[in-house]
Parts: sequence; structure tokens; C-alpha cells
Amino acid sequence: MLLVIEIENSYYADVFDNHAENNTGGILVFDLPDIPQQGGHHIRVYRNKSINNNTDNFASRR
Repeated sequence: MLLVIEIENSYYADVFDNHAENNTGGILVFDLPDIPQQGGHHIRVYRNKSINNNTDNFASRR
């Protein structure tokens, strides 16, 4: 299975033993603006495989 992993505005997330391949993002950890839960923290990312994540972004550009 091909998978992009996104952790957004999260607290105490563990991201492990995943495989992200042939997509645009791979593994992303970030805070999105303007939502109630801000300041994500204590994120652990380990034992993941991120391979050939160089696919063109298909989203429209503004």
C-alpha cells in the first residue's frame, strides 16, 4: 500500500512501522493555522520507511 503520513496539530502522537513510497509528501508533521488546537507537541516518528517520495504534486496552484 502506498501511503502519505500527515500529523497535524497533534499531541503525543507516535508514528512508527509505516511505509511511504512513491507519493508527494512521505511523512509530514506540522501545525495548520486557524484551528482550535494549536501548538502540536511530543510527536515521535521512528522505524518508518520513506522511499522515492518524489511524485509531482497534483493539487492546483494559486
